[in-house]
Amino acid sequence: NALELPAHTPKSGRVDTDENRIHSQMQMAIYEIGCSLSLKTFIAQNDIGIRYKGKMLSEHENIVTKLNEVPTFDGAADAGKLIDAIWLGNKSIPAVFEVEQSTGVTSGLTRMSNFKKTLPEYRGMRYIIVAPDEYREKVTREINKPEFAHLHAFYFPYSAVSELLGLCQERKLKGVTEAFIETFLDDVFANN
Repeated sequence: NALELPAHTPKSGRVDTDENRIHSQMQMAIYEIGCSLSLKTFIAQNDIGIRYKGKMLSEHENIVTKLNEVPTFDGAADAGKLIDAIWLGNKSIPAVFEVEQSTGVTSGLTRMSNFKKTLPEYRGMRYIIVAPDEYREKVTREINKPEFAHLHAFYFPYSAVSELLGLCQERKLKGVTEAFIETFLDDVFANN
């Protein structure tokens, strides 16, 4: 009297980039996920030269190349220009991402903290550290330092990025809100 469904494992997502750097591949995965959620994505000013799907990243739809062209950023554009990726919705900033592959987690959290200080408060804004699965302890320790507590940052392990990207690519998600990403994030902030 039990219904048994066949097991289905979602495929891992892949990005078609000329870049071999994991850091750039994660930025492209964030961009692709953002596109699935009908969001525009800003990519750090120093990474905008990435080639993706055979053309410059700046030539792709839904890419914002300059934060000072986003009306809601007023004085925050300078503080945000080196943030790895920022999702932009219609009058919202759903998520700010720092990808930590070879640099310390502290540098990304510091960039996000400085950025947050220049912005008005946006409801539903998430600060997210994207890092290898084996960095969980390190990310948790850094996120919970007193100087970063105001961010209430999340951890988005590479495996979860790949899983969500695969789901977006395989199922062509539609009508999902940006809050959906929280199901893939690890809330490692201790002061909940």
